[in-house]
Amino acid sequence: MYQLSDQEYIDKEMRRQNRLLKFLHDTALDVMNRREVFDLLETILSRAAELIGTRTGCVLLVNKEKTERVRVIATGQARTFLGSRDKLDVGAAGQVWRTGQVVVINNYKLWSERLSSISIVAEAVAYFPLKSNDEVVGIIGLWHTDAGQTFSNQDIEDLQQFASLASIAYTNAQLYREAQKEISERKTAEKLQQALYRISETASSSRNLNELYRSVHLIISELIPAENFYIAVYDEKQAMIRFPYRVDQYDANITGRPLKKGITEYVMRTGKPLIINPETFADLEQAEGIAISETISADWLGVPLKAANEKVIGVLAVQTYDHGVRYTRDDCHILTFVSNQVAMAIERKQAEEKLRFLSHHDALTGLYNRAYLNDAMKLVEHFVPLSMVICDVDGLKLVNDTLGHAAGDEMLRGTSQVLSGVLRATDVAARIGGDEFALLLPGTDAVTAGKLCNSIREGIASYNKQISGVPLSLSLGFASRSESSITLQNLYKEADGHMYREKLHRSRSARSAIVKTVMKLLEARDFITEGHAERLKDLACALARQLGFSETQVGDIGLLAQFHDIGKVGIPDHILFKPGMLTVEEKKEMERHCEIGYRIAQSASDLLPIADWILKHHEWWNGNGYPLRLQGEQIPIECRILAIVDAYDAMVSDRPYRKAMSHEAAIAELLRNAGTQFDGFLVKHFVAMNLVS
Repeated sequence: MYQLSDQEYIDKEMRRQNRLLKFLHDTALDVMNRREVFDLLETILSRAAELIGTRTGCVLLVNKEKTERVRVIATGQARTFLGSRDKLDVGAAGQVWRTGQVVVINNYKLWSERLSSISIVAEAVAYFPLKSNDEVVGIIGLWHTDAGQTFSNQDIEDLQQFASLASIAYTNAQLYREAQKEISERKTAEKLQQALYRISETASSSRNLNELYRSVHLIISELIPAENFYIAVYDEKQAMIRFPYRVDQYDANITGRPLKKGITEYVMRTGKPLIINPETFADLEQAEGIAISETISADWLGVPLKAANEKVIGVLAVQTYDHGVRYTRDDCHILTFVSNQVAMAIERKQAEEKLRFLSHHDALTGLYNRAYLNDAMKLVEHFVPLSMVICDVDGLKLVNDTLGHAAGDEMLRGTSQVLSGVLRATDVAARIGGDEFALLLPGTDAVTAGKLCNSIREGIASYNKQISGVPLSLSLGFASRSESSITLQNLYKEADGHMYREKLHRSRSARSAIVKTVMKLLEARDFITEGHAERLKDLACALARQLGFSETQVGDIGLLAQFHDIGKVGIPDHILFKPGMLTVEEKKEMERHCEIGYRIAQSASDLLPIADWILKHHEWWNGNGYPLRLQGEQIPIECRILAIVDAYDAMVSDRPYRKAMSHEAAIAELLRNAGTQFDGFLVKHFVAMNLVS
């Protein structure tokens, strides 16, 4: 469950991500201006070494025959190997060639596939691919040469992002040369370079994604006909295509649609550029089953937007309804050329917006956090009238302790759902603590605030009718001011005080409702099967009577027999119902049911008398039980009685992993463990009782 203390982690992660994004942004600006291949490769190697913090590295290019690799650039101690050749598939670089992934070998000198010449120098190596059109055409190597130096997991993650940027730059360099050659008469090369620079700058200067999209459209319009233009992004979670930006002279704007057999989906699926005109569309329709529901254009051109990991995240598309305007291969090269930079800019802006959202919102509920509420309170400091509502989730700790944090998280999300359902456009709702929420209501007097609280209570009642789990219960308090002389801090304290007083009145009933739900879950899960609880009750009460217990004591022991395992509602099903032996970790988790049951019993007046026994019912006579490792008569006699009858009934009953024992074998096992697991005196009485019966 998200905690407010995680804010520091979010801030730290935001700073680290921003540093990395700035580095990648600066690198992009640097490498995109490198038109000469070897100049570009030297820059890539230099920036990669700076990113990881090493001075030694090399660039290997694959020969045309794809049989060997050649070191064409080297720095640091790798200069010794400049110009050397190796077989393409050997060593760590060979793994990169085969897999197309980053390969890191720490302790390189001990690696079985090391190259002996390199192992003299390198202590640890990291290689990443240089790709062009999804094919490995080169490999960048970085070495640590000092003893004890290694590459971290963070280094690997950073290299993976950098590798994609390097490949994009290299591909762009190749595309640039081709584009420059093919369209030199149109003098577009300079415009392309300027477009890349402007797109990168726009990614930094734009305030949001919408502003970025508009700028990209304008830039592309200066390169090719783009009066009708759209950006499509794949929403993987919803299996939909979103259109965050779309300009079309005939068709109305749509925000999204389910996946279908359209041309956008085709480009997304194949990951390749596509030019369509009325003549070629019929062939594509017949071969691929493509269907177009929009107005059919004269020409359509779409290219994939590829993320840093080469995954297609969307499509960049232009179309024209003017039959005098046709898209050419040159236009396709241009749009592909800029699409890589557009995809990187979109990803960067998405990451920024996500981090910005997390800095002002609670990750679990989606509501604002305390930091945002404090800022909002400053903005409405002099507003009148103004009200505040403080809400507290009743019984959240009990639910977390008994049913687990997943159930508690569901209560918090339910609270967010109820509060969001009654908010007006000017209201602010924030989660300000583990179980506490606040509503800031500008322009709201006391009467309206009271009505809003009633709406919240009605929303809770409606919510509880729709769920089958733990019922939601909120304690509410509000305060209002009609003059600005009352500070918001004092207003907050007054609302909090009213909430606390309501909580005192509601706490017992809220806990009771939660315990009732736990009891229902206990019955529904049915882990005590075939009359186990009733048999235990009969055996335990019979033994208690033989020992001379009063009927009141006998009744309490019967209650213990029935509810001693109530804490198992907090144990995951995959452990509770596992047919085989439990692992060490699973045993530790299972042993928690005593403490969980103790907390539940403490919250239920009917079970309070047996709460301490529930906690101690798995203690052993010799002190090897759990959770307190009590021994001998430190263990309540009620727990010692239950231990004997529970073990006996378990032995004479079938289990998923074994058949039932005979009565004689079970008695022999009890006698064998008398004085260790069980109280020997009570075992003798139980044996005598069973022999008589």
